Amino acid sequence: MVLAFVGIDNISVDQSYLDGLKAKSQAQIQREIQAENAETEREKARLAAELAGQETLRVQAQLETEKAKTDIALEVADRDKKVSAKRNEVWSISPEAYELERIRLMSEAFDDADKIYFIPEGQDITLYLGTPPVR
Repeated sequence: MVLAFVGIDNISVDQSYLDGLKAKSQAQIQREIQAENAETEREKARLAAELAGQETLRVQAQLETEKAKTDIALEVADRDKKVSAKRNEVWSISPEAYELERIRLMSEAFDDADKIYFIPEGQDITLYLGTPPVR
C-alpha cells in the first residue's frame, strides 16, 4: 500500500462548524459575564448591608449619648430647682437672710470704679459732673 502519492489540497472547516463554535464561545462569555456581574452585585449588596449595620450602630450610640446628656441636664435642672426652693424658703422664714441677699445683689450691681452721687433735690447735676448743661 502506497500512500505517498496521496495529496490533500484546500483543507478548510465547514462554515456551520465555525458558526457553532462561535455561538458556543459567545454563550460561554455571556455566562461568565453574568456570573461576574452577579458576584459584583452580591458584593455590593453585602457591603451596603454592612455599612447600614455600622450606621445603625453609630446612630444608636449617638442616641444613647444624647439620652444620657438629656438625663444629666434634667437632673441638674431638678437640683437647681430644689436649691432655689430651699433658698426661697429660707428668705421667707428669715427677713434678715432676705435683706442680706438683697444687699449682696445690690453690691454686685456696681463695680469698684463706679461712682455714686447723692445729689439734693433741685441741685444742678452739672456742678458735680463738670459738663455744661444741655438746653
